Amino acid sequence: MKNKLIGLLLGLALVAIPAFAADWYTASGKPVARSALSSADMRTEFASIESGIADQLPALTGNALKVVIVNAGATALTVAETGIAVSAGGTGAITAAAARTSLGLVIGTDIQAYDADLLAIAALANTDSNFIVGNGSAWVAEGASTARTSLGLGTLATASTISNSNWSGTDLAIGNGGTGSSTAANARTALGLAIGTNVQAYDAELVEIAALTDSDSNFIVGNGSAWVTESAGTARTSLGLAIGTNVQAYDAGLLAIAALATTDSNFIVGNGSTWVLEPASTARTSLGLVIGTNVQAYDAELTEIAALADTDGNFMVGNGSAWIVESTTTARTSLGVGTGDSPQFTAVNVGAATDTTLTRVSAGLVAIEGSNVLTAATGQPLDTELTEIAALANTNNNFIVGTGAVWALETPANVRTSLGLVIGTNVQAWDEELDEVAALANTDGNFIVGTGTVWAAESGITARASLGIQTKVKTADEVETTSVTLQDDDHLVGFTLVTGKRYAVEAMLSVSDSASGEFDYAWVFTNATQSGTSSHHTIDEAETDKGNTPIATRDQVTITTGIHMVKIEALFHANASTGGTFKLQWTQGSSSGTTTMYEGSWVTVTQLTF
Repeated sequence: MKNKLIGLLLGLALVAIPAFAADWYTASGKPVARSALSSADMRTEFASIESGIADQLPALTGNALKVVIVNAGATALTVAETGIAVSAGGTGAITAAAARTSLGLVIGTDIQAYDADLLAIAALANTDSNFIVGNGSAWVAEGASTARTSLGLGTLATASTISNSNWSGTDLAIGNGGTGSSTAANARTALGLAIGTNVQAYDAELVEIAALTDSDSNFIVGNGSAWVTESAGTARTSLGLAIGTNVQAYDAGLLAIAALATTDSNFIVGNGSTWVLEPASTARTSLGLVIGTNVQAYDAELTEIAALADTDGNFMVGNGSAWIVESTTTARTSLGVGTGDSPQFTAVNVGAATDTTLTRVSAGLVAIEGSNVLTAATGQPLDTELTEIAALANTNNNFIVGTGAVWALETPANVRTSLGLVIGTNVQAWDEELDEVAALANTDGNFIVGTGTVWAAESGITARASLGIQTKVKTADEVETTSVTLQDDDHLVGFTLVTGKRYAVEAMLSVSDSASGEFDYAWVFTNATQSGTSSHHTIDEAETDKGNTPIATRDQVTITTGIHMVKIEALFHANASTGGTFKLQWTQGSSSGTTTMYEGSWVTVTQLTF
């Protein structure tokens, strides 16, 4: 092997003798120019060359099949460990596989591996309209007619059109692209498009509706001849729900009333700035109906008196066990002044014990404080006020009331005004709905809410839902460890949205991170919103707040170690076609340590439009 390598090198050396001679080989000068070289001189020259280059050759051991190259200075021969570079005309490799890779000829990646079938296909003539078809043992070329036969196609395959004259098959099944029917009606039924069952039959009024503009908050209303759109205000009028005429407009005072608890026996009273609740005793004071001061307390004996007939001339008299009525005659007898009685008084004191004493002077003459005022001849002294009263008509339900100057009659309505008990102004008129309200149980936390037909009591949760308010609170701590993948929160999910409505979101999240980092969150909707903005603020850190910007697929809050309160606010417009739901997702901003969201964190979603 060495001799062969030396022989090769000798051959190369003969070509490169002028370059190498100065360094490691001295030529003999034979043969001279244009003369022959004897075999002896040639052997001597080769022996000199072999001797001169022996120490310039690379080692043979471990270099089998490797390329030997002359170095850049032409002073030595070296082994090309990685082959000759492609730029130098080589392959840049010393193995066949590496050479193919270096040259971009990797079999199965850059070039097609040898395959007998591909060789057979390459040998086929590319005659116009020929098809390549397998015959069971090899690939062959077939003309169009032969190919159709191979495919089992009949004459229908070459027809330019298909009509009843050349179609004789059964109805093409739906699974094969047909309708499975021979009539339009059956085809519609087979395809689930039966008019009146699966799809809507044509209707001119539906065409009218389809042509209407779907402006925000518009309603479709019949005007007697066609369907038209009406704004919310016009639609309310059409429905007999005009605000301020048919239904009650929003009023802060009514809102204050709605917020009051329906505690048993409480009354709603204005305090000068808002409506407040007052218990029965306080309400009576506000109404000037304090029992024992302004009005008579209930008494069983007064009930007896109220039940007595007010027959003309009757008197109320106690009989020892109850109040009864007695006629004038019986009453006088009961008093001991009946026609058969002769009561005798030394004096009668009127209004005081000493200064208005009525005494008998003599037969038929009485005196007040010594002055004779009444005789049997004159009878009752004239009194102007008694004359006024006597002149009043005893009209049914009228009352005798002093005007400050005279006695006059007043109707019940006027008396109520005089007493400050005007129905609808000072006291509440009877109302069936107030009876409904009064009948509701004043369970702690309940609200009074109209159902559309009656007033009903609703719990706080149900009332919030009626008002479009949803609140969810975390009932347990939740931990995320070394992960940056957004995940559903265990509790703050499942908020339902009404199609096309506007919502406000407020969240207060208690979070901590074992190492300074970031807390990432996202609002995730089942259906894309029409629009929305979001902001957040870390309450107890000097972290730059995020102002109102469009809701992102992921927002980040920078926090330090320890527990922090993150406040998030958002406004959005629910999907115009399908409301759907939305939820809170969160994770770590960088995968390190642990991030915890604590029990008590909450999210409230409020519907702003109805």
